[in-house]
Amino acid sequence: VAISMNYFDRFLSISEGKQNIQEFQLAAMTCLYIAIKVHERRAIKPKTISELSNGAFQEKQVTEMELRIATALQWRLNPPTSMSFV
Repeated sequence: VAISMNYFDRFLSISEGKQNIQEFQLAAMTCLYIAIKVHERRAIKPKTISELSNGAFQEKQVTEMELRIATALQWRLNPPTSMSFV
């Protein structure tokens, strides 16, 4: 979750303009999806995020937001965590 929030915070700090509440929620859920995909042994599918949103977002929207976030973060998806300094 910490890495997910890192992605989300960095994305919001560099994204252009204001986002509506749906884009905000989609970005938050997609950041969680990316963090799981990159840092866990078993990845989840975009369909799972779609189901968790109770149908508010489609799989295509999740994958499009994933690319948008990764591009905005310049594909820097391995931030230092507290465990890096222990």
